[in-house]
Amino acid sequence: MLYSIRRIATRILRIPRSRGFGVQSPSAYRFIRYVLNERYPYYAYDNLRQRFPHLGKQQRRICELYFRLANYAQAEEWWEISPSNVAEQAYISAGCQKSRLTKDSIHPGVICMDAEAYAASVFDSCSEKATKDTLLIIVGIHRNCRCYQFWRQMAQDNRTSLSFDLFDCGILFFDNRTKQHYKVNY
Repeated sequence: MLYSIRRIATRILRIPRSRGFGVQSPSAYRFIRYVLNERYPYYAYDNLRQRFPHLGKQQRRICELYFRLANYAQAEEWWEISPSNVAEQAYISAGCQKSRLTKDSIHPGVICMDAEAYAASVFDSCSEKATKDTLLIIVGIHRNCRCYQFWRQMAQDNRTSLSFDLFDCGILFFDNRTKQHYKVNY
């Protein structure tokens, strides 16, 4: 209950920045506007909704975010450190049909992990394998204080450049841009 109230309050406070307003970087603006906050229905949304009618509103939002991220990254390998459910896997595969979901990868395009499964060695392993095109998705960054501290450490790490705090999850880029941190709704 407290988590839900905190989530709603955070969404309200982030409204002024939710559609890319105030973002000076053109690439970050495009990412926020056309990936995170894309509102037009994609080609596969209707089929996936019919296939997974049991998903709740929040779980569907996460799945659709994964779909848009898979479509954006066009990664051949989607490395899952934390296990995902069948619906998330279907949305990822629909977003990019060439993506393979793996449990370990040499050159992952997207890395997805849960903040609860924090270990410094896991992040070090991820950042060693990451290239300039790699995205790191951390699920549950506001679940508790420990998860949020883990998120802050990774966002401030020298190997990361852009970070997007979406409340439910965080997204890190490893390219060599100026370090910036954005708190947005999706």
